[in-house]
Amino acid sequence: MTSGSSKDVIQSYISDFVSMACKMTQDNKYMLICQQLSNSSLSVVHKLRGQVESVDLVAGVHLAFIKLQARFEHFAQIVELCPGVLTALEEEEIKSEGEMTLDIISLKYALDSFKYEENVYTQEGQRKKMFPLVQRVMGLSKKDNRIYSARNQIILDECRCLWSRITVMKLFFEHVSLPNKEFAELISPKCKAMWLVCTDFSVYSLVQSNK
Repeated sequence: MTSGSSKDVIQSYISDFVSMACKMTQDNKYMLICQQLSNSSLSVVHKLRGQVESVDLVAGVHLAFIKLQARFEHFAQIVELCPGVLTALEEEEIKSEGEMTLDIISLKYALDSFKYEENVYTQEGQRKKMFPLVQRVMGLSKKDNRIYSARNQIILDECRCLWSRITVMKLFFEHVSLPNKEFAELISPKCKAMWLVCTDFSVYSLVQSNK
C-alpha cells in the first residue's frame, strides 16, 4: 500500500471500530475519540518501534484502545452530563504526539462551569450527578497513574482544586449558613471571596506541598 492509501484504510478502520466499540450519540464526540485514538495508536507503534505503514498500526489501534478505554468511557459520561464540553474541546488543540487529554480537560471544564451562588443548593443536583464520576476519574488516576502524562497530572490537580472548592462551599453552607440565617447574611458577601481563593491553583498546590 502507498502511504496515502494506508492512511485512508487505517482511518476507516478506526472509524468503524469506534462506532462498534463506543456508544456514540453526538457526531462531534465520535470524531474526537477517533482523532484521539488515531494519535494514540501512532504513539504506541512508535514506542514499540513498529512500522506505521503496516498491519502494526492496526494492532496499535487495539493496544491504544485497551490502554485508554476507561478514559474514553469517562469522557463519554462527562459529555452526557455537560454537553457544553464539546464546544470547549473543539477549541482545544489535541496534541499530535498522541497524548490523551479528552477526559480530564472535559472534567475541568465541567467543574469550572459551577458558578458561585449564595445558595449552593441551586446547583446541588448537578453536583450529585458529578460526584460518582469525579470519584471514578480520580480513582483511576491513583490506581493506574502510568496512563496519565505529566501534563495530565497538572490538569488533574486543577480538577481536584475545582472539586474541593465545590465541596468546601457546600459544607460551609450546611454547617454555617443554614443554622444561623442572620450570620449567613452577614458573611455572605465574603463567601464569594473564599470561592475565588479556592479557585487559585497556586494556593491549592501550596497546601498540597505543605501536607
